[in-house]
Amino acid sequence: MNLFYSNFNKSDSDIILDEIDSKHLSKSLRKKVGDIIRVTNGEGIEIKGEIIRLGKNIKVKIINKLKHRNKDVSIHVAMSPLKIHLDLNGLLKNQLKLEYQRLLH
Repeated sequence: MNLFYSNFNKSDSDIILDEIDSKHLSKSLRKKVGDIIRVTNGEGIEIKGEIIRLGKNIKVKIINKLKHRNKDVSIHVAMSPLKIHLDLNGLLKNQLKLEYQRLLH
């Protein structure tokens, strides 16, 4: 299963992929014009699209859009007491980000 990321809006009819994903699609996965791929915007929207142009930035025509609902997720974090002094600050920052996102949704 290949899922790619692009920063697109709900109203877009075509998507332009960045250079890194475009190179991976064309060189590694050997995708061609007419092949179907899946792309997400990271905000719950996933599209199925057809490649309509290859090159430095692949262009994808949207065939189908799917909106994923937010699910209630519990995340549990455990750290070894021996390593807690190393990155406790980073752990707390990430936990606060997750809690803030949960409150917004």
